[in-house]
Amino acid sequence: MGGRARITPSVSLMVLMLGVFLILVGFILIIMGAISAPSEAMRAEGGGLIMIGPLPIIFHGRLSPLIILIILVVMILAFLLPILHLLRSGRGREMEGDDYD
Repeated sequence: MGGRARITPSVSLMVLMLGVFLILVGFILIIMGAISAPSEAMRAEGGGLIMIGPLPIIFHGRLSPLIILIILVVMILAFLLPILHLLRSGRGREMEGDDYD
């Protein structure tokens, strides 16, 4: 197996429970914010970003310099992560001596 770390079922369950807890806390904070805000302050603006591969589709929102920076970082990661994964998996096969010919 080499030096690969395995995640135990108890750690996996703890991470799942933490995720569910954080989602519930987020919902509660959103509801509390909507209830406590005056009606004039309830004006909402929104936008979105859909990534199809490395290509961003931006809709209904203003482009600020921070948004452009985030888009660039996501595009760079979209290119780098598969390459790093392929390099790592190729190195792992060489170390184990597996031949898939």
